[in-house]
Amino acid sequence: MKHTLAIVAFVVLSLVSSVQPAHANLLDWMQEWSGPGPFRYGGNFLSTICLHPFDVQREGDHADSPCFFIDFRRLIPDDDTYNFPVRVTTTFTDVGITFRLRKPIEVGVGAGLMTAHAPDVLVVRPTLTAPRVVVKPLRLLAEIRGPSHSPLFNENRRIVNMIKFHVTGNVIVGSLTGDDFGATGTNYDRKFEFVMSRGLYLDFIELFAPKKSATF
Repeated sequence: MKHTLAIVAFVVLSLVSSVQPAHANLLDWMQEWSGPGPFRYGGNFLSTICLHPFDVQREGDHADSPCFFIDFRRLIPDDDTYNFPVRVTTTFTDVGITFRLRKPIEVGVGAGLMTAHAPDVLVVRPTLTAPRVVVKPLRLLAEIRGPSHSPLFNENRRIVNMIKFHVTGNVIVGSLTGDDFGATGTNYDRKFEFVMSRGLYLDFIELFAPKKSATF
């Protein structure tokens, strides 16, 4: 168990350290595409829905009962670093399945749609979501400390579980060019572009998630 937690802690530290400086906005940030971007938080809703509680005594069984996720993220141009000729606001809507490796961490895959708004232009493309990594930082801290040292986490576990950090990779299916956004004359021309986003969010579905009172 300690070995697993050490791996989880390493993953969390890697994810947190990969977050860009303050201008990137910790609430949500998406890297620059080969053309538009970077993007920052413009509003989001991310949630994981699990039909069964996490059982620490039967961790291996969770692969047979995955959870489901639905994410909606709106990202707007980051004015400090944006350098594309036209302003593009984009939304990503993703759905899929996600597996709980431990209470604090899950990994999922899915699919969805990307919509991008430029002046007088709307671009829509299907997307593939892989990976979708979600970590509960406070829950991870509680597990590392152990149940006997974390009464505050135990008494408020639903609220603790609401605070999450995500790293999401999206493949934009098909091709995109500057002409699609009304920016003629640019050299932006990509097929199946892969972009990463990351940020903190509150998952309110955790307030209603099933739980076993006997487990930490």
